[in-house]
Amino acid sequence: MIKHYKDKSEEIILPPIPKELKDAFKKTLHQLNFIKTNNERLERIYEFLDLYNKFVDTFSVCHNGCSACCKNEVQVTKLEAEFIQNNTEYVITNGYFNKKWDCPFLINDSCSIYNVRPFSCRTMHTLDDPKYCETNEQHKLYGAYLGKGVPMYEECASIIKQLSPDIKDIRYYFQKVK
Repeated sequence: MIKHYKDKSEEIILPPIPKELKDAFKKTLHQLNFIKTNNERLERIYEFLDLYNKFVDTFSVCHNGCSACCKNEVQVTKLEAEFIQNNTEYVITNGYFNKKWDCPFLINDSCSIYNVRPFSCRTMHTLDDPKYCETNEQHKLYGAYLGKGVPMYEECASIIKQLSPDIKDIRYYFQKVK
């Protein structure tokens, strides 16, 4: 079966956010008040985003093996870089980087740190034809850079930035994986 993608000029009508997700978000925000470490707070936010992304998957065209967004700038906080380091075998290097490099964790068009990927990656979704991601054309995105345009994403981004305000490209923290 051939999948039909929308053209970037077509109107896209998004479904309403389910009440269960809104309730889960309120519960997550409440729980954050009782979590002691920033690392655990970040993990709880990521758990909520994973739940939210099951909803987003119903209208986003992103799929496994689609990695055009991994070739762009990937903004992370120092806390997120430390989270990656603490949950993988990769070590922060704080070295020179070239913005022309792909994300250092992109291996054979797959994310090698998918379960611990940063907020920017968890909230970047394409709504129209994924070919536009590869050409860097303006097109319809959901979430995107620091969650702009999606209130729950924006609030999560704000909390993460409060926990760790220093934001850099992921390639600043990690060098290309061999």
